[in-house]
Amino acid sequence: MQNQQYQQSAGLPEINLNEYSGRNVDDVVNELEALGYRTQIFDANLLIRAQPLPQVPNEETLHIYVNKDRNTVQQITRKY
Repeated sequence: MQNQQYQQSAGLPEINLNEYSGRNVDDVVNELEALGYRTQIFDANLLIRAQPLPQVPNEETLHIYVNKDRNTVQQITRKY
């Protein structure tokens, strides 16, 4: 498994970011926030534009890119 798939910060549990892809965003947000992470939601269309993505402010915050048509998680990014 690749190192960048996992997120672990002091006091926060390790999670596999890839396992959330395709799941309902509301369920994912509730699960991640219950684990102690902060989440910020963005439209997945940002991933295909030729513009810089918003910077993740800290290791406790996860950026969730959402397919708005299906209300599902497209990708989750974190601070490295």
